[in-house]
Formats: sequence, structure tokens, C-alpha cells
Amino acid sequence: MPLEIQREFPRLCYLGSLPVEATSASMMLLYRLLESFPKERLAIVQTTDGTPAKIQADRQIPGASYYQLPPLFRRGWYNMRMDHPRLFWNVLNIHASWQARKAARQIAPFQPDAVLTIHEKFGWLTAHKLAEHLKVPLHLVLHDEWSRNVPMAPELAVRFEKEFGAVYRSAASRLCISPYMEEEYRRRYGATGTVLYPSWARNRRVFDAPPPGIRRAEGPLTVAYGGNVFHQGYWESLRCLASALESFGGRLLIFGPDKTQAAANGLARSNVTAFGFVYDMLEQIREQAQVLFLPMTFEKEEKVNMQISFPSKLAEYTASGLPLLIYGPDYCSAVRWAGEHGDVAEVVTKEGRTELEKALSNLAKGERREQLAWRALEVGDRCFSFDAAMKIFLSAVGNGAHAGVRNGS
Repeated sequence: MPLEIQREFPRLCYLGSLPVEATSASMMLLYRLLESFPKERLAIVQTTDGTPAKIQADRQIPGASYYQLPPLFRRGWYNMRMDHPRLFWNVLNIHASWQARKAARQIAPFQPDAVLTIHEKFGWLTAHKLAEHLKVPLHLVLHDEWSRNVPMAPELAVRFEKEFGAVYRSAASRLCISPYMEEEYRRRYGATGTVLYPSWARNRRVFDAPPPGIRRAEGPLTVAYGGNVFHQGYWESLRCLASALESFGGRLLIFGPDKTQAAANGLARSNVTAFGFVYDMLEQIREQAQVLFLPMTFEKEEKVNMQISFPSKLAEYTASGLPLLIYGPDYCSAVRWAGEHGDVAEVVTKEGRTELEKALSNLAKGERREQLAWRALEVGDRCFSFDAAMKIFLSAVGNGAHAGVRNGS
């Protein structure tokens, strides 16, 4: 291997609770960051604290070394977290140390220069202990508030917040998904981070212009949503949009959830079509839609996550060459991002059909759609390009390894 490649790419071991797969959100973020690594310089270890996740080999990085790190026991995690927090804390730390030693044996021939993890579930704790065991730097990727989907007793949440703060401060790099997360975590944990937005795919199909018919006036206004739906608040946003579109004779196309899921969530409507997951989503959207819809939930319990996380689909959306309709509270990251980049989207910050109808009225004008489409392409290229993301990532994970940190030197 040429010396310049060795210097650029450390021998990196990813260990975390999320699989590295070309699916969506944080998993896609990891996939795109790691798919360019020479395969002999990458090891991927997935750990679980319960039932192992379904392996989707066709969505894994071709040729990469994947390892499974199953738990010592599978049952009792939830009840222990809720009913016996002190016991859980002790058990989890012992379990993470055991998993770290087991992972070290699994990847012993690999001899990593650094460990990478993502702040999801409990895998980051095992990764921290692995890095300590191997005496190599730890690098953190931060996509969402980790605890939002991990119910636990309040006493335990306080302990985890303190522990994660210590891990955050000790990490060699802290890669935050948005500037708003970096600001909040700097305030919360007392250490600076690096902003690493989600990126376009390395081999994405390049759309240099909006679709030829972006200005056409005939036919119904067609709006598309692409991606999974993680919160009830997102379903409510889609229902509200479908209702608002009816007043225009407009249609809503959903790529991600299928017909059964859509119907179960109140979207069995004549102006709604749900396609399920499709591999060529952007191509189909460009052919069939005139606008892309990006909601962020108004649910109060999700406020903190909406403030600091960042919708990965913004990277995909801006690559489409279609205008964006952003719907969410004024404090959410997508709305703040749009405000900072000047007329990059039609934005609605008040919940309900009335304001959506006003926005759709603007988007019914072909000239407005074309203006926003060009702007989204321009800003997307600046914020989400693959080359820019890899430059930030390699600068972060390469520095510690090449500074003689390995083996305590």
C-alpha cells in the first residue's frame, strides 16, 4: 500500500450498537464515512444488549470485515434498567468490560490504530473500554440524543449523563451532526466538537439541474416524502400535508412506509400513494414529484432532539434538484439551517393545515419552485458534499493515530 494511503487511513475499528449498513439516518451516515476505507484497514464490530439485529448483508460495505458481539445474557435488560438502576449500572459496566475484552480477542490480528463509535444505546460504553484496553484513541460520532429511545429510571439517567460527559471530554474527536448539537454539548460537557453534517453518497448520481418540467403548471401539485417515519409527530405532519393538498387537488407520494403502514396511520386517502422502500428513490421522485416534504415533529417530548439532531434526509433532498418544503417548530435544526442559508426552502413553523396551505400556494407557482430547486442544489453542494465530509472525518480519526497515541507511546 502506498505510504500516502497509510497516512491518510488509520487502521480503524468501529464498535457500536448500530449496524454499518446502507439503510437510513445514522446507519447510512456510518456507511458513507467508512465505505471509502481500504478494506484491510477497517474492522466493524456490532454489539447488542438483547436480541441481535437482523443482518442485511446486501447493505453492508462489500469486502469489509464484520464481527458480531452478542451479549452475555439477553433477557432482563429493560426490567433491570427500570426497577433496579444501581444493579443495572454495575452489571452494565461489568458487561461492557467483558464485551471489550472479547472484542479485543476478535480483532487481535487487526491491531487497530483507533476505535470509532456512535452515541446510540450502550455500545459507546463498550467502545470506550475497548479503546482504553488497547491504549488507542476513541472517536465519537454523535447523531441524536442517545437516551431518547432508551427508557430508564431517573437515577440511572443522571449516572449515564455524568459518565457520558467524561467519555465525551476524553475522546480524541467528537463529530457532531449539527452546529446546534456541538453548541449544546460544548455547554453541557465542557468540550468542543467538530461539525460533521451527513453527506451525499460517494457514488451518487449527480443532478446538476432541476428536472426539466419543474416549472410546468398543468396537473396537480405533487409532493413527495422520502424515508422512514420514526415518530407519531411525523405521521401527524404527513396527515396534515395530505389534508392541505386536497384543497389544491394535490397528491402526496410516500417513499419508505408501505401501503399497510400508511393506512394504519390515517393515510388511506385517495390523494396519497405509498410505495414502500425503493432503491432508486431520488430518480422516481424527480420523475413523479415537484416538491419534497421535510417534517420535524412538534411533539414536546422530542424538543431537545429536534433542536440538536439533524435530518439526514436533507442531504438526499438537496441532491434531488427539487424544491423543499420544511415543516417544523422554529427551534428545530432544519428550520434553523434553512434560515441560515437564505431562502433555501419554503418553511412553515406553525403547526396546522392553514400555514401549510399558504406554503403550498407559493409552491404551486413554477417560478418559485425553480428558484428554490436551484438554491437547494447550491447549498447542498456546499454543506453535504462527500469530499467535504471525508476531509473532516479523516482529519479527525487520522490525527490521534498518527500522533503516536497507539500503545501509550
